[in-house]
Amino acid sequence: MKKNNQFFNVIICTLFIISIILSSQCSSPEKPGEDASIKYKIEAADLYDAFSKNEEEANQKFLNRIIEVNGPLASIHTDAKNNTVLFLLDDLFGIRCSLDSTYSASNKEVLIGLSPGENIRVKGKCNGLQTDVQLSECVILNSKE
Repeated sequence: MKKNNQFFNVIICTLFIISIILSSQCSSPEKPGEDASIKYKIEAADLYDAFSKNEEEANQKFLNRIIEVNGPLASIHTDAKNNTVLFLLDDLFGIRCSLDSTYSASNKEVLIGLSPGENIRVKGKCNGLQTDVQLSECVILNSKE
């Protein structure tokens, strides 16, 4: 009987440890929202240059990290999923900032007040380089400087 109890206890402990390991690995990554901590602050031109000159090195430094980017707004668009997208520097070769949908919905006045050429600060998760540097789940930190 003692052997059965010991075996049962070992099984329960093992399952408990496995569940802790799996839950820590499967937890969702930090979202960039307004209160998330920023890993890097960088000018839009410097971020684009970093990826243009050495994409592998830039990925090691910025990929999947929450960063703050400061630069001139080139344009505002709506993507196929009806999300607001801001382009810094240039529409094709710059920084593409996909705004967090909750943020966009509750900050329409801020978005309406934006105009091309003005400097803005955006915080978001860096997703690497395609034709432009991709940031997702972005929020605007300060649109007037």
